[in-house]
Amino acid sequence: MAHNSFGSALASQGKLSGAVAEFERALQLDPNYVSARRNMGMALMVLGRPAEAAVHFREILRLWPDDAWAQTSLAQALQKEGGVAQTQPSPDLPMPNGHTSRAGNNW
Repeated sequence: MAHNSFGSALASQGKLSGAVAEFERALQLDPNYVSARRNMGMALMVLGRPAEAAVHFREILRLWPDDAWAQTSLAQALQKEGGVAQTQPSPDLPMPNGHTSRAGNNW
């Protein structure tokens, strides 16, 4: 949990490379840590790495098949990498904490 929290703090300061490293550490300790996967996916999207982000969004959906946020995020990642037809993007993604996030960033 500490690595995910530290990664979120780094991301909120715009230090995305460091954040990704912390999210990776969190996922090494617990591959099913959904919050770390969400944060990793969002950081990778901001870094322009949608194919890598899609891996994390798919894993969330494996764990929580009805997760609307992960479904929307996966669709956006696939769209950015050219994997699906152009769809209407959703500027506000619902977050598990009840907040919404512009451009997929909840930090």
